[in-house]
Amino acid sequence: MKSLILCCLLIVSVQSAHAQLSSACRGGEMGRGDGLTDEQKRDLEKRCANALNAESHRTVKAVGMDDSDCLSQANYRADQQAYDVISSCNSQAQGLAYCSVVARHIVQYPTYISTIFGRGEYDERKSNEETCRATSIARAESDAVSSCRSEYGVSCDISSRGVVNDHHTKTRRRYVIMGPKEEYQICSASAAAAPDSRYRVQCSVEIVARAHR
Repeated sequence: MKSLILCCLLIVSVQSAHAQLSSACRGGEMGRGDGLTDEQKRDLEKRCANALNAESHRTVKAVGMDDSDCLSQANYRADQQAYDVISSCNSQAQGLAYCSVVARHIVQYPTYISTIFGRGEYDERKSNEETCRATSIARAESDAVSSCRSEYGVSCDISSRGVVNDHHTKTRRRYVIMGPKEEYQICSASAAAAPDSRYRVQCSVEIVARAHR
């Protein structure tokens, strides 16, 4: 019971000290005493400096039917992700400063759309070459489409069918150093995907969140 009470008191003490540091940092009152010890003041100055240097960036890509549509979509996606960028900055600031979006600018002006490549791997025992090839291709195409959707935020189609780049077999023990030796079918495939054909150009916008008092 005593240990529990001491633990609770320690937690309350730490929380109280952090609240004082946070309040002083945000108010720019590092030169005032406010009940802080010299050690706490030195710690405050160091932590405030680090907190006020907190910054987070994110580049958001988009596609559009023309230049104007592309930039509009990029800014819309940036708005959707602003909360995550601010949260990342606030995590760096550790509650000693607040973060907000302070800048947004075009990183890539509208240009031709780039295809997105995907990879598929297969490494299984008790299989055959046909299954190895077919599965690795399916995985590569799925990865390409998924990556394309994530990159551009729109529906995507396969632009280059999956191709097996490597196929070989390998004999190894089932449990690395134990168990029977078995033959494994190993394949590696690649594929490419691109946004729906109605989209003509791609572009990107960067948003920046920075700490302030």
